[in-house]
Amino acid sequence: MTVQPYPPIAQRTTPPGRLAALFALLILVCVLPALAIAMGFSLSLPLPSAAETLGTLRGAFTHSTLLMLGGILALSSATLSLARFLVRRSALTSVISITLFWSGFVAIIQALTVDGALYAARDIENYIPFTWTITRHLNALLILGAGVLLLWPRRQLALLRPGFMLGVFALFGTLALTLLGLASYLDLPQTTRPDAILIRPWDLPALLIFALCAFGLFPRIHRRFRSHFSLALWLSILPLLAAQGYLIFGSTQIFDAAFNAAYGLSALSSAVIFSGLIFDYIRSTSQEQHLLRTISERETRIRTMFDGAAEAIIAFDNDGVIELWNPAATLLFGWRVDDIVGRNITTLLIPRAHRPYFTDQLERLVTDRTSRNIHSYALGGPFEIVFLHQDGNEVHVELSLAASGPQDEPIFTLFARDLSARKQMQLRMTQMDRMITIGTMAAGVGHEINNPLTYLIANLDLIDEAEDQEERHHSLESARQGAERIRRIVDDLRLLSGFQEQPRHKVSVADALDVALRMTRQLIQRSASLHQTIADTSPVLADEPRLTQVFINLLTNAAHALSNRARHENRIDVHLLELDDQVIVEISDNGPGIPLDIQDAIFEPFFTTKPAGEGSGLGLSLCRQIVESFEGSLTVESQPGKGATFRVSLPRYTPTSSAEADSAPPRE
Repeated sequence: MTVQPYPPIAQRTTPPGRLAALFALLILVCVLPALAIAMGFSLSLPLPSAAETLGTLRGAFTHSTLLMLGGILALSSATLSLARFLVRRSALTSVISITLFWSGFVAIIQALTVDGALYAARDIENYIPFTWTITRHLNALLILGAGVLLLWPRRQLALLRPGFMLGVFALFGTLALTLLGLASYLDLPQTTRPDAILIRPWDLPALLIFALCAFGLFPRIHRRFRSHFSLALWLSILPLLAAQGYLIFGSTQIFDAAFNAAYGLSALSSAVIFSGLIFDYIRSTSQEQHLLRTISERETRIRTMFDGAAEAIIAFDNDGVIELWNPAATLLFGWRVDDIVGRNITTLLIPRAHRPYFTDQLERLVTDRTSRNIHSYALGGPFEIVFLHQDGNEVHVELSLAASGPQDEPIFTLFARDLSARKQMQLRMTQMDRMITIGTMAAGVGHEINNPLTYLIANLDLIDEAEDQEERHHSLESARQGAERIRRIVDDLRLLSGFQEQPRHKVSVADALDVALRMTRQLIQRSASLHQTIADTSPVLADEPRLTQVFINLLTNAAHALSNRARHENRIDVHLLELDDQVIVEISDNGPGIPLDIQDAIFEPFFTTKPAGEGSGLGLSLCRQIVESFEGSLTVESQPGKGATFRVSLPRYTPTSSAEADSAPPRE
């Protein structure tokens, strides 16, 4: 099952048709009071029959009810906006919560004022229009300022501070109480002109500000924040705009139909915002539930993959403390998850000789991640290393590393694959290739042994025939030299045929090359002349038998490449030199060369150009694997008709080499 990502609310857009329908519906609601007035409805709430004749009381009751309703909705919206701000720290909710708080607070105070709960107004006919005018202007200016701040990114940071919001709340609350309190005792100017076209001209500036917000600022705010909440804010300006229109052009006295329509539309504006917030919370909750389900499903999948992975997966922090350990790691290293989590990976799993190398790989990964400014994760490897089993045995593994999390405190994930079977296979392939090589050189080795053996027997016969002591001593010394030559040949054969790999140690490349030249001398002499340039070089970190095998294979291949021509036409050159920090061995021949189309394939396992039965196709593949295990390289340069040059490059030994293992036992 493919989980489709649920888009954040901020990225959703309302379809144009639905948006147009919302605007049309809201405009219709704003026009309905005008139709009702034209049909003669008073738009006042009904009162008990005993007070039916008290029109002023009915109007006051309607006015107070609408004010209280609008104020309660505004304060409720302000509370929801504040809660949303505390969760999301959005500049939009910060500004709107302040505006709604102001609007709701003032509306409730006005309602209480009209009922005489707080103040006793001296001129109720002018008090209500005047306080409406003052509060509408302040409300319009506050909405305009909020819109400007929301479209000015540099100023939005201040809006995200709770202290800033509380300060604005206190300021506007104090201002509202002060203005409404003073208006109850002062002689107020006449704000209503029943016979003029603009019945309430003082409200015209607020109308223009609301128009600017409705058609200029809030559409841009909605495009920037793109949510149901921002859409509700935009729509809420329309009832405020319509309310101003009813008062300016239709209300000739307080509590008439246009007056009540204006206050009803003002309450509708708060209801639109409140509905938008509720709808936004419903959609947000739905989204969060969907995301929780998605996260749960993904966690289940990740846990299934983690537990069922064939590779060992280990996660540890920057201090090496293990945090995650999967079942495959238990199978590979023996430790149970309860016994290993919380302990240090370096001290438990990595042999002391390999710890510097492992640490270098981690540092290289961190450095690469920092230099490339990667904030998610970075990968390193694969590389081969030796780990420890719980029982103390060594386990050859191939590692890949990943780093994620903060740059200063990364979390590392290690993926380990058991190489024991592959190592055994490589060891068997190496041994098989050695046996093939020894078999190929059997005749030459027999000749090498036969010469000193004949020399030995002849000198032993001379001892029997010698007449004086000096002659016997000379013959005995010559026989000992012949036996020493035989011993060296047998020693070289035993070195080459050794089955077990030795730990890497300091090796003289000249000594390994000398053994290879002695083992292949008869084969080379039958087909070519040999030319050597052997320089005094630094030692390298290697396994001497396997390095010797590499040179034997390369020399044998060179001799075989020349076997179809006369001996005097053929030449094999061997060069040993040191260049910079590399010890280099070049083995060249002047044979037919290697075709360009197969130069990349000659190092692949089982690839051979020799007739069936004369080659295994493993020699060059194993040679490259052996050289690369010594952190070196094996390359070839060849042009058809101009011979071939195989180049072995090995890093010279330095006392700080991190890969140096314990020294191998000396050759006997």
